[in-house]
Amino acid sequence: MYRDVNNISLLLGEVMLKYIIRTSNIKTRPSNPSPAAAADRYKHPPKTPITMNPNRQTTKSATASIILAFLILGIVFLSGCNKSDDNNVPVAINDLTIVNEYQMSNQEMEAHFASLPNDPNAYDYMDLYLELLEMSDTLLLEHTFSKVTYASTDNQGNPVTLSGLLIYPSGGITAATPLISHNHGTELEKKYAPSQFVPGQSDFKNFLEVIIAWVISAMNNWIIIMPDYQGMGDDVGEVHPYCIKEPLAVSTADMVEATHVSILNTLYPSWTGNTYIMGYSEGGYVTMAALEELEKRNVELNGALCMEGPYDLSGAMLDIMLRDTAFPVPYFLPYMLVAYHHIYPDFFKYNEMLVDPYNTDIPEYTTGFYSTDKVNSIMPANHILKEVFTDAFTDTLSNTGSRAHQRIYDNNTYIGWKPVTETLLWHCVNDDCVPFTNYEKVKSVFGPLPNITYTEYPPITPIAQTTIHQTAAPIAFMQGTVWIIEREKE
Repeated sequence: MYRDVNNISLLLGEVMLKYIIRTSNIKTRPSNPSPAAAADRYKHPPKTPITMNPNRQTTKSATASIILAFLILGIVFLSGCNKSDDNNVPVAINDLTIVNEYQMSNQEMEAHFASLPNDPNAYDYMDLYLELLEMSDTLLLEHTFSKVTYASTDNQGNPVTLSGLLIYPSGGITAATPLISHNHGTELEKKYAPSQFVPGQSDFKNFLEVIIAWVISAMNNWIIIMPDYQGMGDDVGEVHPYCIKEPLAVSTADMVEATHVSILNTLYPSWTGNTYIMGYSEGGYVTMAALEELEKRNVELNGALCMEGPYDLSGAMLDIMLRDTAFPVPYFLPYMLVAYHHIYPDFFKYNEMLVDPYNTDIPEYTTGFYSTDKVNSIMPANHILKEVFTDAFTDTLSNTGSRAHQRIYDNNTYIGWKPVTETLLWHCVNDDCVPFTNYEKVKSVFGPLPNITYTEYPPITPIAQTTIHQTAAPIAFMQGTVWIIEREKE
């Protein structure tokens, strides 16, 4: 009875919220567009970046206030029942083991988005939320968050148990739903891997991609998995293999296959049999690598969304390492060098790569236990990456015949194959962290295949105190979500 009352109050809140958003005269978007109409807006990138109506700030602020007001309707019912009674008892479910489970309502999701900053002149995460809300025909009251573990391999190819997050609609879903592997972007701290998100305890701003996956799941009633990867989450005993293709591909593919087995034979929602993989930034790199791995395993996929990934390590990204200008996110280089040192120790020795003090500071602070700000602080103050290298190692990296350069080349995600799966390759043309030349290289190698959609998003202006790469993310996630919606209608 308690859950019934809770569900009724949450349903009323959702209905009233959607009614007000869709009918309020302060809205700047068309009222209640169909999914097809909304998708059409994103099928082809506009010739100019998305710009907001001058009243956008008022619109989004008012919407946030509405959301917060209607939280009161259901929040009093949530305090005693958002966690499952046995959420600390591991339960083996075929190839996945559930470690913890939590139920979370859409009211709580609204609260998270209502507290995010918003910019009146840019498409941000509040816009993503509102856009998906407009497109959604059915909002379920509750979603289950399951921390899971599964069998995979470590950085050396040995058996290991890895962790990840499973998000799925609960509380009355009847229609079959697809499975989406949402592969997360760069995260330096192990404790902020997706599986470490604990509703009611974690600061959601440290888990932004979990919240994004949650809203995408909630608005579309999709099953979403998020692998932590090696060296993240519970796998604290090894480094994260940043920009190393094989282990990242294997860990992601293993979770996809383990989830297939589990959802076919357990309590999870009915599955359509359709599977998509998607990711942005490092997640885009992982997605392309996992796509190759899953196709090798003959795992049927319905789509892959590779967005803003550093696919061309030996070209576009090496140029960044060796250029004479500042790079906005210097932690990229230490993260990659530490990974390559551990995987290829003969070719990436600290004392041969790095001058003092970087030969000691980089391995000391790039361990997965220090923040991005800390790692950035040990890099050159001018953010010119090449200043950490010895002259000899700079020459080594510049030499395409060197063994170090070859190891980097081997981890390009486009080498020696072409996808047969329907694929979206998405990139903003003026990205300042993952250069557009990554996209151009992949496009030149893969060519004009009928199964690949190439999307070149026009230049954008970064939101204050962020990079272009960060500003483009909600646009990419929105277009990627609509791309999946269109394919699910076919």
